[in-house]
Amino acid sequence: MESIDKEYASVTSFNDFIVNALIVCELARIDGKHKKGSRSETLFLAKWLKSKFKKRESPRLINDELDSLIRTYDKNGPSISLGQKLRGILNDYRALRVRYIAYEESAEERFENCIEKIRQLGWNVSLPLEHDPRTSGRYIPKHEKEVFTLCYEFFDVFEQGEIIKPINLFIHSDSQEIIDTFYSVGFVLFLFNEGSYDGKQNANYQIHPNNRCDLGLDIKIPSQYI
Repeated sequence: MESIDKEYASVTSFNDFIVNALIVCELARIDGKHKKGSRSETLFLAKWLKSKFKKRESPRLINDELDSLIRTYDKNGPSISLGQKLRGILNDYRALRVRYIAYEESAEERFENCIEKIRQLGWNVSLPLEHDPRTSGRYIPKHEKEVFTLCYEFFDVFEQGEIIKPINLFIHSDSQEIIDTFYSVGFVLFLFNEGSYDGKQNANYQIHPNNRCDLGLDIKIPSQYI
């Protein structure tokens, strides 16, 4: 419990620090010191971040994260957009806040409730899909909006109500509605792969135990943070 509390404090401190950095950056833009998304914005933020770090005016809990950010800038220079990177980090941290919410229902119950909500939104849901691509070839979506898992993957994913291994979800059509619905019950979707078929988005997302993914996958941001 102590490690979770410390992690939460670190996440909150880094989130607040980034918000502060972006506010200072925006005020500087209003004063005409740089243009949003420009090289001058990156130079302004780099100077501000380094100053805070050098003067030890940043929270000690986030020293490692801040040091990593500064090293990234030193390696790539103004060619990277620090403003864009900070906004992306902020959105990721906001989305991952659900890790620290204590839910009354188990992960399995929340997952089942979410699937029912998705069906009510007009999606065709197959958990799992009867089609086996290993023997029958690639599955071709038959509905405008589909959510499915593969038959050989969706088993033993829950134990005593909790998720114990990644759940692979395949989504045919615009997936933002799915991302938002899962987030509403405490699940973050991580993007594993995406493409298109018949003019519609096809995406493979994963749900990880406790919303913790060590694969370096991108977090899909719910609408409330976009």
